[in-house]
Amino acid sequence: MVFKIFKKISKLSLFLQIGYASLLFALVLLWQFDRMSFIAGFAFSYLYVALFFYSIKLIFKKKKQAMGFFLMFIKWLLLLLALFLVTWALDSSSFLLGLSALLVLFLSYILKQLKFFERSL
Repeated sequence: MVFKIFKKISKLSLFLQIGYASLLFALVLLWQFDRMSFIAGFAFSYLYVALFFYSIKLIFKKKKQAMGFFLMFIKWLLLLLALFLVTWALDSSSFLLGLSALLVLFLSYILKQLKFFERSL
């Protein structure tokens, strides 16, 4: 399954995501933020985006539409959980820095939809 996911990702998109993750981790080390909070935010951002796109995919399938709406609801509950975690348990600045990986994920998706990666190779 992981091989199928990496097969769909273009090399430039993967390089962009790895480069951005490296930059974020360097900022965490430079500013001496809490690493565990950063990793939690980073993993949370990938989980959030995966649930978003998978639920949208299921919503447009006739047979699995209810499951798509359920996952969309779960996604909002996970966001609420993230807010509680930041409030009580995690360092908010490093968690939000890790959560900013959402930006590069959406940028990568938009560039893929605009066929930017195919033209640049």
